[in-house]
Amino acid sequence: MIDFGPAIDEVYAALGDAAIYTDRNGATQSVTVIIEHDLQQFGNVADISGKTAVVSVRVSEMADKPRRGETYTVGETVYTVDSIPYADELEHRALVA
Repeated sequence: MIDFGPAIDEVYAALGDAAIYTDRNGATQSVTVIIEHDLQQFGNVADISGKTAVVSVRVSEMADKPRRGETYTVGETVYTVDSIPYADELEHRALVA
């Protein structure tokens, strides 16, 4: 089996942004995220209406999937998790508003 972990790490090193993840209990964690604003690839308009981006985070940094209402803060921008359309053994992707 191919180990994609090192390749994912390179992508996050090149394209990632430093973020603070805040869970429902107020606990915070520093993570690196990739923010995508082109939502067409994630579903039809009804599914993504009102969402502003997709925030991806590596499972190696955050083992548990983010939950609705939790946040990622990148600089002055706060992204609130709405749903998790994709998660595998390497990364979680959250639709955010």
